[in-house]
Amino acid sequence: MAERGAAIRRLSAVEAVGAATVICTDKTGTLTQNTLSVLGFADVAGSDVPAPEALLAALLCNDAFRDKDGFGGDPIDVALLRWAEGHGCDVAALRAAHPRTEDVRFESARRYMAVTCDAGGAPRAFIKGAPEAVLALAAGGRNETIASMVDTAAGRGERVILLASGPSDEAPSVLGMVRLHDPPRPEVPTAIGACRRAQIRVVMLTGDHPATAQAVALEIGLADTALPVCDGATLDELSDQELLTRLRADTIFARIDPRQKLRIATLLRGAGEVVVVTGDGINDAPALRAADVGVAMGRRGTEVAKQAADIVIADDNFATIVAAIQEGRSIKANIRRFGSYVFTSNVAELAPFLLYVFLNIPLPLVVAQVLAIDLGTDLLPALALGAEPPSPRIMDAAPERPDRPLMTRSLALTTFLFFGVMEAALGLAGFFSYFAWQGWRPFDSLAPYSAFDDGARSMTLLGVVAGQIGCLFTQRDGSLRSRLSLTSNGWIRYGLVFELVLALTLVYVPGINQMFSMAGVGPVWLAVLPAGAVTFYLLDHGRRALAARVR
Repeated sequence: MAERGAAIRRLSAVEAVGAATVICTDKTGTLTQNTLSVLGFADVAGSDVPAPEALLAALLCNDAFRDKDGFGGDPIDVALLRWAEGHGCDVAALRAAHPRTEDVRFESARRYMAVTCDAGGAPRAFIKGAPEAVLALAAGGRNETIASMVDTAAGRGERVILLASGPSDEAPSVLGMVRLHDPPRPEVPTAIGACRRAQIRVVMLTGDHPATAQAVALEIGLADTALPVCDGATLDELSDQELLTRLRADTIFARIDPRQKLRIATLLRGAGEVVVVTGDGINDAPALRAADVGVAMGRRGTEVAKQAADIVIADDNFATIVAAIQEGRSIKANIRRFGSYVFTSNVAELAPFLLYVFLNIPLPLVVAQVLAIDLGTDLLPALALGAEPPSPRIMDAAPERPDRPLMTRSLALTTFLFFGVMEAALGLAGFFSYFAWQGWRPFDSLAPYSAFDDGARSMTLLGVVAGQIGCLFTQRDGSLRSRLSLTSNGWIRYGLVFELVLALTLVYVPGINQMFSMAGVGPVWLAVLPAGAVTFYLLDHGRRALAARVR
């Protein structure tokens, strides 16, 4: 996950993120690029030429700065500073001539920033913020002309802020509207499509204007038609049951504050959903804690948000969250592959012992051989399966319940009664075939052929190894070509080579084969390795085809 930009702070998040059913995501910087630029300006009279007072408000009610490395600060502030400079403002001189004496910092609940500056001995207030917040402070209250322009711009997906100014002891006057553009991330539509295939609902939580949120949702493919939008004021009037109904209808939530985000996360968890919540601010920490998986932004996130989160996304990108879900699902699938592969060999080790007990035959596998399988031929291939890359189809299924066991009933039946029986059959087929080559016939006593016991045990081991090779490729996902590929997962290649070299060493190297109660066999007997592996794979292919037909 770290290679894909998702740093895991709590290991429990790996399983939880793979089971996610709902993603509650911010818009700005997560679904969009957070690289804002000013598209235009309009004053109350409709003029698109900013008055000097509007430019002054844009650069004074602003914490952005410029140094030798370029611009720094909040993206909106940076966009406004660039805009003011583009209109010929000397930012440093104007700020020096209007020293700040007081400020009101922006907060999500307040939705505006205000500063008081000394303008030649007369304190003057400058304000910027969400249109409804600024209009509530301004002289005359709501201005229908401005409100109409705001709705039109927001409907195009643009972010809109109002600028206002006035004497510090009077209600400010609206100077005009600044339109900003924040382009969506190009990877987001594909990521949302993956969520749709995976039956993961995406809920947009944003502090922006409802029309802006709706337009962006359409642009990124969150919906094919306009989704209903619930704003923060409406949300507060809804009961928990009413809100839950809205949440199940793919609603966009606009003008949301951290307190409301916490309520949404808590309600969804209480309804049995596995919830992923994104956040970057100090006030987002409670919601990040309340979610099954809290995801903080690595670039713009505060240290408090990162400490509260389970996962930190390095690039702040929604697509990386989806990649983390894919990896979470893949890790669980790989653990299942690992367990199934290991337990398959246990059946192959048990069956020869049972035949030895009940049929009075030479022991097909001695204890040393069992250890060689468990600690040798089994080990690296099993670990290689644990490192399989995510299957292309991993996001084509609905999320699993978090309480679903790793060894499910169907997997256990397949592992023990199909894979295990096939691997055991290959080992025993090698054992009895070797005696048959020496003249033994079924139902005859093996006692006269005791001189061939060690060679027969070699064939048991080779038969089991053949089954392990077949099981190794069977456990992988995808087409025949992708399953047999030795390049998509280098560990498969190393594990296969190690398994073969170890098996041949145990069978053919003098002294070592005697330690394991084996003896060298003719080269022709090595045909059991490819033949057994192919037989294993073909039988499993038939099983899968039959199961698909039954379904």
